[in-house]
Amino acid sequence: MKNKSHPFIVSLAGLMVCMVLNEISGFCQIPNGLSYQTILYNASGNVRANAEVSITLSILQGSAAGSSIYSEAHNLTTSGKGSINLQLGAAEPADFADIDWGQGPYFLKTEVDGSWAGTVQLLSVPYALYAESSETLDLLEELDVIPENFAGTVTDIEGNVYKTITIGTQTWMAENLRTVHFNDSTPIQYPDSDIEWQNETGSAVCFYGYGLPNTYTSVTCGALYNYIAVYSDKLCPAGWRVPTYNEWGVLADYLGGDEVAGGKLKE
Repeated sequence: MKNKSHPFIVSLAGLMVCMVLNEISGFCQIPNGLSYQTILYNASGNVRANAEVSITLSILQGSAAGSSIYSEAHNLTTSGKGSINLQLGAAEPADFADIDWGQGPYFLKTEVDGSWAGTVQLLSVPYALYAESSETLDLLEELDVIPENFAGTVTDIEGNVYKTITIGTQTWMAENLRTVHFNDSTPIQYPDSDIEWQNETGSAVCFYGYGLPNTYTSVTCGALYNYIAVYSDKLCPAGWRVPTYNEWGVLADYLGGDEVAGGKLKE
């Protein structure tokens, strides 16, 4: 990547899309692991705050009832709001690295204190890990997801990979940001209701319906961030930042003005 003095993030329809003003050369390396965050509740529906819990995460191949090809257990304590954060793959990095992400689909099964707590299909993260062991551009061509003026990719602190696109003299992310950590790895607060979101006095992130990361909705729509998170100077991938009003104007002018720019930016 060339001089990074002018990158920034831009908000489209309330979501965050990262952008850099310089041409990108090459692709980013992807950490060998998946970021996992959730909020735990007891049988009465109350948050399990500051509780000692045992979490077992298993990757299943083929279906939600498929065979487990990788599993790891964690004993940890939830936060004051009942949340946990961990890096799946860190416990057994060699075994995790042996997973052939091209042989999916894959599903993530969660067990809490020995009881099943849910199984969801992994969508974006296997793509990111698969891209690590192949030519990223070849993979994008195979998936038929290369946008016009494709510029490359950028990777956030969690290893999520986003396509980038050049518009005029500016290069933007072509996907919505969905990280739940700042670029220094600090977790962002994760309210799980409208009331908690409104009462949050620090940085906050959520997904539509207060869902979880790495689900279909969160990958497709991206995350929602409050004002404090957006202007923390730590939300964007390293070297990127929030745009100024004038920088928005450069984009709109290139696309023909405010009245038509929005239509041209539609997917």
